[in-house]
Amino acid sequence: MEGVAESAVIGIPHPEYGEAVVAVVELDHNAQGRLEIGELLRLLRGSIARYKVPKHVEIVSSLPRNALGKIKKQELRDRLLSHFLSQAEAGE
Repeated sequence: MEGVAESAVIGIPHPEYGEAVVAVVELDHNAQGRLEIGELLRLLRGSIARYKVPKHVEIVSSLPRNALGKIKKQELRDRLLSHFLSQAEAGE
């Protein structure tokens, strides 16, 4: 998608679903601040199965990488671990 430099998709705990899909998106330097998350989700809904569409999209300035340049997905999971859990607690 225009404006997206790279992304990672992870699963994190969700109180209702058990685990939820989360997309972590690094923006293209030319598109900083211009990515519409609603548009991104609309495009995904039209091209992948509903259960694969992220429940949340997190925008980051850069994705964490190891020495070989691979994305550190565990670090992303750790960073977002309580995202849905804290929302559930706030709604109670």
